[in-house]
Parts: sequence; C-alpha cells; structure tokens
Amino acid sequence: MISRKVLREKIVQAIYACMMQSGINEDFDPIEVFSDVFECDYTDIDIYAKEIFLSVLDKQAEIIEACQTYLEGWTFDRLNSVTKAILLEAVAEGNYVKETNKKIIVNEAINMAKKYIPNEDYKKVNAILDKVIHE
Repeated sequence: MISRKVLREKIVQAIYACMMQSGINEDFDPIEVFSDVFECDYTDIDIYAKEIFLSVLDKQAEIIEACQTYLEGWTFDRLNSVTKAILLEAVAEGNYVKETNKKIIVNEAINMAKKYIPNEDYKKVNAILDKVIHE
C-alpha cells in the first residue's frame, strides 16, 4: 500500500505531465498519463488518488479561479508549472474530496513545494492554500 504522501506526489506528477502534454498535443488521454505515472493499470490505482485526480480534471477552472483571487499582482498562468500542479492537487483534495484535514493537506503541499520549487515560492503556496482550502 502506498502512503498518502507518495500518492500526492504521484498525483502532482500526473497533473504536471498532463499540463505538459496539453501544451504539445491536445490529443492525449489524461487517464493514460495518470496510469503511466503510477506504473500500473488504472483499475489498480488507489481510489483516493483517482478521486483527487478526477476532481482536478473536472474542477480545474474553478480551482484556478479560486487561487487567482489570492495571487496579488500575478496570474495563475505565470506560476511555475510545478507550483500550479501542487495547487491543483491540494485544492482538489481539500475542497472536493474532503477526506483529509486541511492542515495535513497544506503541510504536504508546502513540503512538496520546498522539494520541487526553487527559491521561497513555497510561501506563496502556503498563503494561497490557507485561504482557498475550506475547513
């Protein structure tokens, strides 16, 4: 069984891969990308991970709009692609799947940001998620 921390990282990787694919080739299957990242058949992927990923696909515009509200002087499009993927995953998990405590989701997102994003951009992730994810 994969830990939720690892699941979140793989979901972020899948979201990032989908963003890269959509920039190159509009004819791609997000479910196939998701399965490739998890290195197994879609049916074998943890249901919790699938719920988050499908929420991102379904609610992406709403999530971006919610984040945009708190990006003072910035637009969501200008953010680093990894930052975008982390925000999409965390907001989908916190606001749509709603199975995990907000503090845990935000903390995991900050840790991923510190690991994968340059500089102190993790502070931006923290500030946005603190306002966007509902209790």
